[in-house]
Amino acid sequence: MDCVREADTVARLGGDEFTVILQGINHSDDAAAVAQKIINKISEPFILEGNETFIGASIGITLYPDDASDADDLIRNADMAMYRAKDAGRNDYRFFTFTMNEQVFERMQLEKDMRAGLERNEFFLEYQPIVDTVNEQTVHAEALVRWQHPEHGLIPPDRFISLAEESGLINQLGWWVLENACAQAKQWSLNGYPVGISVNLSSRQIKAGLSSEKIVTMLNEVGLEPTLLTLEITEGLLLDDTEETLLWLNTIKQTGVKLSVDDFGTGFSSLSYLKRFPVNIIKIDKGFVQDVTHDHDDATLVKAIIGLAESFNINVVAEGVETEGQLKFLRQHNCDMIQGFYYSRPLAAENLLGYLKQGAAA
Repeated sequence: MDCVREADTVARLGGDEFTVILQGINHSDDAAAVAQKIINKISEPFILEGNETFIGASIGITLYPDDASDADDLIRNADMAMYRAKDAGRNDYRFFTFTMNEQVFERMQLEKDMRAGLERNEFFLEYQPIVDTVNEQTVHAEALVRWQHPEHGLIPPDRFISLAEESGLINQLGWWVLENACAQAKQWSLNGYPVGISVNLSSRQIKAGLSSEKIVTMLNEVGLEPTLLTLEITEGLLLDDTEETLLWLNTIKQTGVKLSVDDFGTGFSSLSYLKRFPVNIIKIDKGFVQDVTHDHDDATLVKAIIGLAESFNINVVAEGVETEGQLKFLRQHNCDMIQGFYYSRPLAAENLLGYLKQGAAA
């Protein structure tokens, strides 16, 4: 790599983590310049098994002797700064600051509380209706996990979901969500409202061995028809494009469970995966939906996604629908389903049942 000098040291710490020791740095700006050069170099596309491939790097920087004089402390500082770069969106660098120590402690405490919260049943589910645009009937409901902390009150998902991912707790939390959401959908069905249930899956759950057999066993135990379950996955999982991913998706599809791609269009979308993978539904991210009535580019993109999905016989859900104008636009362009505050905010299970009854009586 031509980003460092001959006198500098580059070593692998383990896994995908490396350390670079720069000697004779006179100013922090010099370290920042080297970090940016490394990011730029690593971000360049390369050919792997005939395919153009992209990777990135998150870099944490710590300075000797300003931040620490001990090697272990310096590595720990750089590690904290690296995770801050990841939290900021990845493919970037961050300098260590002493306030990070406080933030790391808070994060460790939140992880500890999360583990205890799973044992103490502090988590609960809300459900947001997904409505057919033609007859305005609720056809699905998305399960959304919430955390009522005994001291800090309601903790928003954007604070604990990423932590659950990093700590591995997403496997336990994700399974709890899946099992309880399916059991709740069965209760709605017993009440005469066989509404489908949509549940988000993390790629970490899949990589940890969440099998179709385990899902089918759970569905049999709660008595829910597989066709009433939709698993929402991210574009990132599909872009892995491995044989293992394809095999997992196909085994899920064979059970009758539906597959949905969440927040479609926000990642590095490869339209070819709509043909390659057995996807039933794509969900257009709310960021594209909110301006469809006055932003030509967003309107064109949404129309294109709907048309593309239709050609592949894939249903489309538009997220974040809040206005009559957005609904009119989506209906005009044959969007299948919508989800958003226009119809309903996320509801407790019993309130959603009331919502379903009200819709049936309308």
